[in-house]
Amino acid sequence: MQKKVERCLLPFQINYSELARQYGVMEKTKLGNMVVKEFLESEGVQLSRFQKFRQEKPAARRKLIRMQGGEISVPVPRTNKEIRETLMVSTVQ
Repeated sequence: MQKKVERCLLPFQINYSELARQYGVMEKTKLGNMVVKEFLESEGVQLSRFQKFRQEKPAARRKLIRMQGGEISVPVPRTNKEIRETLMVSTVQ
């Protein structure tokens, strides 16, 4: 694996997950990509010369709120009409 990575010419995108599947590391652990990356770093391979497979950070995901019956509630911004009605009720009281 180390020799294969060192022979790659620039610019090359490196995918640690694919390397882990190729060499059977993913069968032993779910974090095979991190094992491959740490192994290559410990062997002295300069990984900074490769392009990262993912260029941008992934978007953060929000947990969906589950209701009592199991249905999912998705947050929706309130409309101007709903805000106006809420204000009218609170000023009348």
